Amino acid sequence: MEIGKRLREERLNQGLSLEEVKSETKIQTRYLTAVEENDWSKMPGNFYVRAFIREYAEVLGMDSAMLLEEHKNELPQTSDVSYDYVSTPSRKESRSGNIAFFSFLPKLLVFVLVIGIIFGIWYSYVNFVHPALTEDDETSGNEEGSEIIAPDTEEESNEESSEEGTTDGDEESEQSGDNNEEQNEETKQPSLSVEEVDEDAATPLTTVRLTNAESLELEFKIDGETYLWVRGIEDGQVVESFGDERVYTSDDSPLTIEASGSNLVELNIGNASVVNLKINGEELEYPIDANEEVHQKIHILWEPSES
Repeated sequence: MEIGKRLREERLNQGLSLEEVKSETKIQTRYLTAVEENDWSKMPGNFYVRAFIREYAEVLGMDSAMLLEEHKNELPQTSDVSYDYVSTPSRKESRSGNIAFFSFLPKLLVFVLVIGIIFGIWYSYVNFVHPALTEDDETSGNEEGSEIIAPDTEEESNEESSEEGTTDGDEESEQSGDNNEEQNEETKQPSLSVEEVDEDAATPLTTVRLTNAESLELEFKIDGETYLWVRGIEDGQVVESFGDERVYTSDDSPLTIEASGSNLVELNIGNASVVNLKINGEELEYPIDANEEVHQKIHILWEPSES
């Protein structure tokens, strides 16, 4: 039995209509009908055949990987479609890029440590070394002179000690406040990091985390043709759609989408090899090779800044 007939038979057994499958997969009805009829000529491109079958099978609870393997001879080859693929770094280069990004944090900590050491030396000199040197000079001068002039009263001595203590306390407070302000500004910088990479999922999935960001802005540069949707997820359910869910081409590039409405945003990219993605102006290098896995999903965990 052909793969399309198997999907249609399973759908009917579960009592689902094409409209219900469309609602779950966000795939247009005409493409779902083409899948059931094994009519690949109606697809927007050969590489969408496997992607749409995976989505269809997942909704029905079928093993999409096994289904595709059993019917691989029925499916068109993606090599017969010519696309201008964007050069994508290898996984090794991607890891190097991530290492370079995270290496900035130790350098920042070293810088803060050096500032702290310099402040400690300065504070020690002002409060301990310099007063000691001054006291020695005064003692030496008294020994060489003919007279030793004592304080007139005990009250004057107490006033001088009080003034010195107040001055030193103010200087220490100001320096400590400045140091805390610098550290707070540095820790509030936006940060983008890769949390998890799942290459064994039915659709390869990359999870990234964006912290200390006031908003979530996505920019897509498209050099070819790709199916794309951006959705807000909450408790496993779609609560909001950002932008149009359709096939995009280079004529739509660059495409900017504001997705600040949800803390978990899902990107479903049909042909990642022709899509360059920036998150809040920072380019995301695909941890999963986009030339090997053109259909990918990306989850963005957004943690807004507290300010």
